[in-house]
Amino acid sequence: MQPIALVKGSVIVVAATSIVYFFSTCILLGFIIDFFVKSWHGGIVEKLIIRLGVGLAVFSFLGVVFNVVGVPLDWRVFLGSGLVVMAGGIVRNKGLSGIMGSGRLSWDLRKVIHFLVILVLFSVTAKMYIGGTFRYSWFEDGDPWGYAVSSKYIAEKKTFSAGSRFNHYSIPYTQGYQIVMGVLHQTNNSIYWNMKFFNAFVISFGVVFFYFFVKRFTSDDELALAAAFFLFAVPAWVSHFVFSLGYNMTIFVVILYVFAMISREDELWGKGWTFVGIIVVASLCVNHFYTAFIGLFLLGIYYLNKSVLDRTCNGNMLAAIVFGLLLSLVFYIPAYYPYRDSLGGLGDLGGAESMIRWIHGAMNGKTLGFALFMAAVFFISYIFRSRWTPTLHRVLDKPAAIPLGYLIIFVFVMGILLIPEEIFTTFGTGTRDYGLSDFFVAKSKNMINNPVGIGLAVMGLFCLGIVACLVKSKETFKPGNAWLSTSLLWAVLSILIILGTYFSITVAPFRMWTFFGLFASLIAAYGFKLILRKIPDERMKIVVWALLAAIVIPTSFVQKYQVNNSIWPDHMVRVPESRALYERMRNGAVPRESKVLRLCRDSAFLVGYDMSLEPILDKRAKRYHKRALNDTVRQNWKFFKKHDIEYITAGLSCAVEKRLSGRALNQYVNVFQKRINDMIESGRFSMVEDTNTEVLLRVR
Repeated sequence: MQPIALVKGSVIVVAATSIVYFFSTCILLGFIIDFFVKSWHGGIVEKLIIRLGVGLAVFSFLGVVFNVVGVPLDWRVFLGSGLVVMAGGIVRNKGLSGIMGSGRLSWDLRKVIHFLVILVLFSVTAKMYIGGTFRYSWFEDGDPWGYAVSSKYIAEKKTFSAGSRFNHYSIPYTQGYQIVMGVLHQTNNSIYWNMKFFNAFVISFGVVFFYFFVKRFTSDDELALAAAFFLFAVPAWVSHFVFSLGYNMTIFVVILYVFAMISREDELWGKGWTFVGIIVVASLCVNHFYTAFIGLFLLGIYYLNKSVLDRTCNGNMLAAIVFGLLLSLVFYIPAYYPYRDSLGGLGDLGGAESMIRWIHGAMNGKTLGFALFMAAVFFISYIFRSRWTPTLHRVLDKPAAIPLGYLIIFVFVMGILLIPEEIFTTFGTGTRDYGLSDFFVAKSKNMINNPVGIGLAVMGLFCLGIVACLVKSKETFKPGNAWLSTSLLWAVLSILIILGTYFSITVAPFRMWTFFGLFASLIAAYGFKLILRKIPDERMKIVVWALLAAIVIPTSFVQKYQVNNSIWPDHMVRVPESRALYERMRNGAVPRESKVLRLCRDSAFLVGYDMSLEPILDKRAKRYHKRALNDTVRQNWKFFKKHDIEYITAGLSCAVEKRLSGRALNQYVNVFQKRINDMIESGRFSMVEDTNTEVLLRVR
């Protein structure tokens, strides 16, 4: 189903308005870079794209700050903030000429070709994700329905604060993603179209952001192009599932770009990128906890490895991680404390509650004493660092020292992982034991929320890259070449977490596939680059590129495309004829934002069909289905009128949700059929739609 069926005659105007607002606000907020960074050197296209990505990250965190200080989460507030930020950036750089890159587009043939290839990759990705998400007229699985309710609440109430928790994805769950979706929904009239389109549209930029990150990270635009192509192709990189994970992974790629800039800023830009890093790291933490937790760990590895290789402590990178994490507490502290006694184990705080409980459980006398002892050792070591760092540098200057040190650490970590007893375990909804085929064989049938698999060709190049890293260990771990060893460490860590079910520490292995998609693409690009180095003839290199595409597309991308364009299941209304009723409601059978209740089950999913949120927030109305049949028809009518309910629905979908069969099913159908007939005969209700399995009645 295409969006045009959702926002009838005004589809072009409504969609265009929302899209223009999205670009305008994100790019304007992205001028926060120019506010902090003076004379940011880069091309016009790169600056525009990175401002978009950074602005997107700022959008979600700024919403958290606004909510805490009582500023309404209104689209005009964010747009106005963007204008203020842009003005600050212009003033900081003494006019527009200081922020426009080189001031003109480069027509260097190589750069033009790269730009066109990236544009094609983005276009095909967007077509795949947007086309796939609108292939069916419902939200897949169960999570997107909850996100829709929470986002619509923000759109209408202009805050994520609530007197009580009305669904799983409301506060204290992380709110950054819902803020962006909610504010964008204020510019259109369909939460269904809004969530599907902008979720797919945002994640489509991941490939573009990745290209510019790898280009800065490796200082090799050809390697960056190969890496972006691999990420475009591998199934493990995000699907169009409406969930904050895909959004946050896109933000994570932007953060990697920012950290690549931070790693060089002492020599080029001063401290400005550090402040940008603090803000985007804080944003990462308030969108989706698991990706934030793993992302911070990976950034920590980047920092430590670069510090070791370069024989210097890059305080800017560390500051961005630490202060970004601390800044995110502006959300977590107010969110955690009111609900700390009632948090369950199903991601009530976006997954953070599992970590909090584990820390609480671990903080007995011995572990607390050990932690204090380690803190004291660290503090004393830092105070007297001038006495031991020269010796450390002499050791690190030996060619084999760093690879040997990492090998010792790896053996130590494996020793811990192979302990028979469980140390920490959190599986997630899709975790299983993974094997070699999961890495090498891309499948057209896959998980919708977090696809797995890389593909034969890309994994072959990945293995080549890994072997080259190990064989050429001196080059891999030499000073000034931190990108290669960091990529190797990231890839190894990703594999260990994916295989976590075999170890004593298990951290939602199926979620790690998305990260591995990034790092497998990076290492595979290095492996491909090694091949290109052996080919001196430029024309022959073009042939090799063509062969690469011919091999990667059928072994990775075709399967990815099939997964993202398959019909994903609806976990809310499982009877097709019943679902047809709700589709008719969305498409005009009743006015949008009508107040509708189901007579038989929970009504929250109706928000995903563009019905009103108010009955869901009314506690008595939300629970009325539990006693509706015990009341008389007159009592039903009086209750609905009192609570301003305009329409009611009922039908076979409720029986399926209750998992009724046989005699119980027949009894249920007879009872509801009688109640519907009595309602119509009473004159207080009138039939609007009937699909044989589901009915829609108007409350007169």
